[in-house]
Amino acid sequence: MRVRRRGKSARSGEIAVAALAGDGRRLGIVVTRRVGNAVERNRLKRIIREHFRLNRDSFPKGDCVVIPGGGAASLTNDMIRQRLTRALELLARKL
Repeated sequence: MRVRRRGKSARSGEIAVAALAGDGRRLGIVVTRRVGNAVERNRLKRIIREHFRLNRDSFPKGDCVVIPGGGAASLTNDMIRQRLTRALELLARKL
């Protein structure tokens, strides 16, 4: 995964974000089976996609990959959004 190897990354709790500068804004989501069953994984992806759609400007330009870790499925929707926002803020400082 080129973004993880060449880009910068930041983590806030169970949510990690990696980005590689480029044109436009693209989102990738990697949710492994370790996170939970299909219902929980799909809920995480839905929340992350919605956050991207509503807060596109808070994501860095280029390719951005969001990787929820183990335990992310037990978070509430608001907690997921807060951790994602915090990880994006930390990532913006690195870029």
